[in-house]
Amino acid sequence: MDKARLPDYTLRNHTAAVTRLLVVANDPSEKNIPTDLIPKLISADEVGKILVWDMLTRRPITSISVPSGASIVDIQLLDNKYLVCLSKDYTLRILDWLNLMEKPLFEMNVNTMNFANFTMSFDEELENFTLCCCNTQDSEAIDLYQINIKTSKLTRLFNHVNFHSIIKDNLLVTLGKKLPDKLGMIMKITQDLSQKIIFIGFESGILIGFQIDFDLLKIVYLSTYHFPEPILDLQIVFESKDPTGAGTLISSSTNNIIAKHTYPVSDTITNRIKENGIYKASNLTPTIPQVMEVKGTKIAHIAEFKGYLIWSTWGGKTFVKDTVAGTIFKYKRGKGSIRPNESPQGSIAKNQDENKESKNVKIGSMAVFQSTHSFVDDMESLVVMNRSNQRRLKEFISHSWCFVGYKDGTISLYQIN
Repeated sequence: MDKARLPDYTLRNHTAAVTRLLVVANDPSEKNIPTDLIPKLISADEVGKILVWDMLTRRPITSISVPSGASIVDIQLLDNKYLVCLSKDYTLRILDWLNLMEKPLFEMNVNTMNFANFTMSFDEELENFTLCCCNTQDSEAIDLYQINIKTSKLTRLFNHVNFHSIIKDNLLVTLGKKLPDKLGMIMKITQDLSQKIIFIGFESGILIGFQIDFDLLKIVYLSTYHFPEPILDLQIVFESKDPTGAGTLISSSTNNIIAKHTYPVSDTITNRIKENGIYKASNLTPTIPQVMEVKGTKIAHIAEFKGYLIWSTWGGKTFVKDTVAGTIFKYKRGKGSIRPNESPQGSIAKNQDENKESKNVKIGSMAVFQSTHSFVDDMESLVVMNRSNQRRLKEFISHSWCFVGYKDGTISLYQIN
């Protein structure tokens, strides 16, 4: 039976729907300065506001806004130096993480006509960024760019890559006559930064993974499991790599299934064949993932780390499953029980329609923090922190947390363990 729980804390500062959450937390080590140990939360909303929260005080320490006031599509922090932001004014901005109030280091136009986000990696040695995003005019294809912010040089590595024709023969293996004539819009992009593998989930439910090796692009993973339902979320699971070096990715769709994919990793692109100018693994065949049946449908946000599986639905419910004990906790934020009737005639029909609406506040984003307490042996060694802050830090990092951003602008913190 579900165990419903109230949030442990609620953050209030946004005046519009929360669209993205990102947790920033460093594993303690000798190289870290004490202030780096304080976890932070980055939140963004649909009117272009970005906040950085101190998780000890649970208050914003930085507030900036996109000049146009456009909704934030996605945010990504690279190398603890650069905050990258994509917004609905069709602009991607690279900001200095340590000086967010300064003007962007780089800006460029990016397609934000559909649901898709972006992914970016940073090569510290070459000081280059590699960006994967939707094609400028076609939301079913991608573009890949190389960016050097010091020289403001922008190089398009690959233009208008549409994967359908490239993997059509491979899809026939499992889909046969059901083979779609297109993959549909790109729904989600994510990346295993350590292995440099980019994954794309499509409206058709097709999932592909590919590597970039200098001027080569090679498709290394393919799944048709979610077909024909759209892929709603993709997340890398870093703790689940097996002894063979394979990685793990979880995916969700409109049903009540979360799929767990195991994908190969390699340092160099080998054993390849060329198709329409793009390479693919010579043994590329759709794989069958591990299937996990869960509560709820239309699962838009997912996460997994050691011992826990977490997911949120379009209907406004968040579930946390202890995969060892099998216990499931449910979280939701209810709407006010009394809503104004704007009709001067007091239409009965209208009131009946309103009663059919979800009783829960919709969810805009979800993020998790995994406890880092095991890395800290002696909190008293953090001499630059007063005893009160040491106590708060130890209390926070002793637990894992789930952050849920709601459409009413609130952010709820739920303690996982």
